[in-house]
Amino acid sequence: MKKLLFLIFILPVIATVTCSSTVPTDSIKKYTDWLISEINIADSIDYPRQFWEQNVEASLRARQEMPWGTSVPKREWLHFVLPVRVNNEALDSSRTVFYRELAPRIKNMTMEQAALEINHWAHEKATYRPSDSRTSSPLATVRTTFGRCGEESTLGVAAMRAAGIPARQVYTPRWAHTDDNHAWVEVWVDNKWRFLGACEPEPVLDLGWFNAPASQGMLMATNVIGNYNGPEQKLYRDSCYTRINITSNYTPTRKVSILVNDSLGNPVSKAPVSFRLYNYAEFYPLFSTQTDSNGKASIECGRGDLVAWATSPDGKLFHIAELDSKIPADSIITLTLTRPALIEPIEMILTPPASSPSLPAVTETMTNENNQRKIQEDSIRNSVMSGFLSYDDAANIATGWAADSATIATILVESYGNHEIMSRFVSSVPAEKRKQAKIWLEQLSQKDWRDITWPVISDFFINRPEPINPRIANELLTPWPSYFDKAVPDKLRKTLSQSPSMVENWINDNIAIDNAHNPNHFCISPAGVWRSRKADTHSRNIFFVALCRWLGFDAVIDPVTSRVLARKTSGDEYSQFFNTTGTANNQTQATVKLTYPSDAIPGNPKYYIHFTISRIVNGQPELLSYPDEANWKNDFANGVKLLPGQYIITTGRRLADGTVKARIAQFNVAEGEQYAEIPLVILDEPGKISIIGAFNADPLLPLTGRGTFIAAFVKPNHEPSAHFLNELAANRETFESWGRPIVLIAPTEAEAKALAKLPLLPSTVKTTIDPDGTWLKATSAEFEFTPDLTSLPVILVADSFNRVMMRHNGYRPGIVDKLIELIPRLPK
Repeated sequence: MKKLLFLIFILPVIATVTCSSTVPTDSIKKYTDWLISEINIADSIDYPRQFWEQNVEASLRARQEMPWGTSVPKREWLHFVLPVRVNNEALDSSRTVFYRELAPRIKNMTMEQAALEINHWAHEKATYRPSDSRTSSPLATVRTTFGRCGEESTLGVAAMRAAGIPARQVYTPRWAHTDDNHAWVEVWVDNKWRFLGACEPEPVLDLGWFNAPASQGMLMATNVIGNYNGPEQKLYRDSCYTRINITSNYTPTRKVSILVNDSLGNPVSKAPVSFRLYNYAEFYPLFSTQTDSNGKASIECGRGDLVAWATSPDGKLFHIAELDSKIPADSIITLTLTRPALIEPIEMILTPPASSPSLPAVTETMTNENNQRKIQEDSIRNSVMSGFLSYDDAANIATGWAADSATIATILVESYGNHEIMSRFVSSVPAEKRKQAKIWLEQLSQKDWRDITWPVISDFFINRPEPINPRIANELLTPWPSYFDKAVPDKLRKTLSQSPSMVENWINDNIAIDNAHNPNHFCISPAGVWRSRKADTHSRNIFFVALCRWLGFDAVIDPVTSRVLARKTSGDEYSQFFNTTGTANNQTQATVKLTYPSDAIPGNPKYYIHFTISRIVNGQPELLSYPDEANWKNDFANGVKLLPGQYIITTGRRLADGTVKARIAQFNVAEGEQYAEIPLVILDEPGKISIIGAFNADPLLPLTGRGTFIAAFVKPNHEPSAHFLNELAANRETFESWGRPIVLIAPTEAEAKALAKLPLLPSTVKTTIDPDGTWLKATSAEFEFTPDLTSLPVILVADSFNRVMMRHNGYRPGIVDKLIELIPRLPK
């Protein structure tokens, strides 16, 4: 019965992977054996041998049929064509689906031509849009028609590998010059690794909007399945992956070395060390390692500033040091472990590497032809999107949901390519269960709406007397309640139903923890954990919550602290399980209030932009993951609950040139302490342009390109807007000399056309509309003003990294003079 249940569970994954083959069966077996021996336990548990055989067969077929197939060396083929997994995506049948579509299109091309053509094909399928950290499968991204850069590059790598071209996802976990990260694709073409922006086709390889940012990068790396012995520097090797450092492909590098000593000056071996980069208001660990037998650790990275954080092997002592990029390359910085805490706050100015992009030669004709192709590809993708639900269509389906109809209609629109399944659900819910259904749908993420399956909907809602919340952490949603219904014996169910503690005890006795063979903590499905009796700690925690919810208990993984919490009934206090944070169960939490001057700038500091809080666990900081929209006024001014322990508060002011003025201060929450006030200190840098907020520049990219621009929300026949436009016209030559776009954003299409007809404006002026006023509303929320006529014009100096360097709203003669003063100081 267990084997039958497993086949039912994975059938949707492999059912579409069917095709004829002339590939020798002994070759399929040989390479399937190799692949299964190298993959992580999550993949080996949740995907059967048949799935791997079919993907190996497809890879061998492409190797036979593509003209470059046999020219790819075995090493590159094994590590960069054969593997299915790219990121943390759900695996699917994209290899065979993509090959069937791509092979006729590229069969007469060279390898380089094929790589460029596949990227044009990928652009037909998907474009950029931000989303959460769970990576959609390649087919899900195609069905949705968009994805974040990690999803675009996963799609790009999957398509290249399907065609037999070695490919890998390049990832910079954090930029040095701005608060963001990025992922793109490298392809192995004619014995050399080249790069491209996934779903962002260019006329040639080694060209993307990120050439300049990558030249300022501190670390670019990729994970390679198996024991890879290529020429790149190895950051580390674990049981499943070789992580390689490819930073030198994009920017000049230097070797940064540290020596960790104890208080007597003796080298400390096996001391945990993390090399950290300021980004999103925390010191993010780019690379974590241990000191060698001589107490040394090093990293090869870009030529910018880092911070080293060293901890004693027992986790009781730590030391922080700034690694200034001006220090000679052969220097070794000594960190002495003497204290269990920071005595005084540390202040530092951190500088990113200088921009030094190398651009390939591209003629104007090539660029124009490529742009025409992209327009055609946009139309192909837009044609697919035209089949998605409009709001009016969705509102018709949601008729009958009374006061909730607008919410349901929005959810249906946001389901995009999954609208048929979501519409089927909405239409099938009886009136008496619609309140429950709305709550249940809102427990899901937006990405869940886009890729949830009918078996999951049926299992968690339709076929349950009481709905079960399927969303636990970052796992793919799978139908585990019905699996548990059949797999868990009645006697055991009765025992586990006594309390969450019984579930914890059973898991501790029956589930083997194996982090070594799942080092990236890919989520094993709850059914897979039950069947295999194996899990890494993250999958174990998901399994515990799933089993508790199936039994009727209230269980969660706390999104801020990652604590595993459960209670038998809703009236009980939550208890902590598995002690994932090193704290005693049910410790009293203190209310910690951050104090901040009322006249300081920014007026309302934002979490991840201006400050973060981390808890010290085993001597290293672990970020508290509050919601993206968290800020001082709404969340921290009145206090947040914190467990006893050591904490650091990191603050920073990002300047327009990418430099950061940062500060680290420690505070403690004592056992039994109920209340504390901690100062929030954001350092200033007088005379420098700083980043004051965010503005989503992605919709304006076709008008602005990459770089700095001015955006102005204006309205024709509106006197304050007219003052601004007249001043703009009077300084036409200055702005044309600057050369960057000025985008006038109007409320309606007719008003945008009226603005476009205004005489004497700079030739760099472009016009567009604000759909439904959403951009102005978002800007007013960011900068806390009322989005009405009295606020116009709203003028922003921003860049394509979504950073705002100046903001003005309302009537103010002379504002253009302020812009002109600012222009020479803006980043190039």
